[in-house]
Formats: sequence, structure tokens, C-alpha cells
Amino acid sequence: MSIALYQHLAGKPLTTREKRLCEMISQGMTNKQISAAMGVSQLSVVQYVRAAQAKTKAKNRTALAAHWLSMNSESMTPEEAWATLDIKTHADSAGAGAPCA
Repeated sequence: MSIALYQHLAGKPLTTREKRLCEMISQGMTNKQISAAMGVSQLSVVQYVRAAQAKTKAKNRTALAAHWLSMNSESMTPEEAWATLDIKTHADSAGAGAPCA
């Protein structure tokens, strides 16, 4: 499925499930881990990611996580959110659970 299919969602608020998904992505969880935690299929996770990306206008998974972190921190700028994710990504890349694109 193309992200273009989700463009009609741009600017709409995230659902509770999408917010939970964004939190898990910002923690570096993979689709497989998110699927197990939410009790849904991996295909459903992919669809939730695409819908959340369209709603937030995030170009990729990392941008979605940075958006989530900056929106849910009273003092974190988007640049600081990106830096936090960069640190998490490098730390996770040595072991299992590195974020996937």
C-alpha cells in the first residue's frame, strides 16, 4: 500500500491506538514487538504507522518518533528529539531491537 492512500488523513488527530504506536516507535520497538504488545498483526502495525505518518506529515518512521517526542515534551525541540533518537538508534544497533525503517 502506498502512503498516498492515507493523504486524506493529513492534519487529523491521532487515535489512541496511533498514539500508543508512536510511543512504542519512539522507544525503538520493531513492528514485530509492537504487534505482540498491541495484540494485532504486523500488517495492522504497518497500516497504523502509515496513517500516523500521514496525519503528522512525517516522511519516515524516525520523523514520526521525533514528532511524537517533541509533541509530548514540554521542553524538547524537534532537533533535540532527533538527537535523542540518534542516540537510541546507535545504542540499539549493537543488539536486537534496532528501529526499522
